[in-house]
Amino acid sequence: MSNRLIPIAVLLSLAFTIGFLGARPQYEEWSVLVGQERVKRAEVANQAAYVENLRELDGEINQRADQFLKLSATIPSSSQIPRLYELVGQMAAESGLVFRDLSSSVTSESSDEGGAEIKEISLNMSVEGTYDALKELFSASRRSERFFTVGSVSFQAPNEEELFTASVELATYSY
Repeated sequence: MSNRLIPIAVLLSLAFTIGFLGARPQYEEWSVLVGQERVKRAEVANQAAYVENLRELDGEINQRADQFLKLSATIPSSSQIPRLYELVGQMAAESGLVFRDLSSSVTSESSDEGGAEIKEISLNMSVEGTYDALKELFSASRRSERFFTVGSVSFQAPNEEELFTASVELATYSY
């Protein structure tokens, strides 16, 4: 019986050794595949989080669409000089001022960030009216759909009707 145990033990240990050596490459391949699966799962999870973040941003943009439209009207993509003259003329008329002269010039400012070039549109106008009418013109420019800055204001002495002549320099911007 002892003679039979030795060949059986040798065969069993040979079978385990061959099985171990044969299974080891497949085990290593399986380990690599499990690692790749983990990496792919992490990539999919990151992409899902990215898509969810994009959806949230899209929702925020849609909620603020009216603010973007206001910004677009405040600083339009073109100078629109005729529309600008009409707007300033309307503000002056509603304020009670009379235009004597209106001129404009456009200067470009380069953007530091490589974005769109910003154009400054300077409006030089001479108006006649009362102090309160001039004050109302500046209030109207603050309420306007366009963004205006006041560069300078100079007055001339009022005439006998208490109307004075003022030179006003306004600036607005476009892309």
